[in-house]
Amino acid sequence: MKTIAILKKNQIHEARFMHLDKFYIGRGTGSYLGNEWSHLPKSLSKYKVVTVEEAVRCHRNFFIGMVNDYKNPAYRSALIQLRSMYDARKNGSEIALVCHCMTRIGDKSFGGPCHALIISEFLEILGEHYETKGMAYCAAELKRRYNGTAAPSTKDAGVNEFVQNFRTGQI
Repeated sequence: MKTIAILKKNQIHEARFMHLDKFYIGRGTGSYLGNEWSHLPKSLSKYKVVTVEEAVRCHRNFFIGMVNDYKNPAYRSALIQLRSMYDARKNGSEIALVCHCMTRIGDKSFGGPCHALIISEFLEILGEHYETKGMAYCAAELKRRYNGTAAPSTKDAGVNEFVQNFRTGQI
């Protein structure tokens, strides 16, 4: 699958990025994947923290928890948003995650840490393993990469009705 770009919101209309399918993942309208933690005093985030690194770490822990609890109906909208990103990549589109923090094109990054990196990494894991090993494996693999625990075997991943619906795009 193709590389996932990360763009600052003010870059989305630049001609060099017009070919990308863009997915807004910042706070506010149109995204269920925005980072609810911020170090900025005037931010509209739910939670205030001291540093940008802490904000990204808090979101990473929440995101890992969310994808590992993917059967929880409270996360349905976020999973649907992830599914549309996965489908675009699977169908051959180059995609861009749009936020306010950073830009990453290929292996070049500009700006500070951003929660888009964890979402990008999870989309890479889905692209590599989802169709053969399932959502439970992909969620556990993301957790393993950050927590150092082993990913489950594919026989432990179990395909239930929710997973099957996710795979077939019914949710």
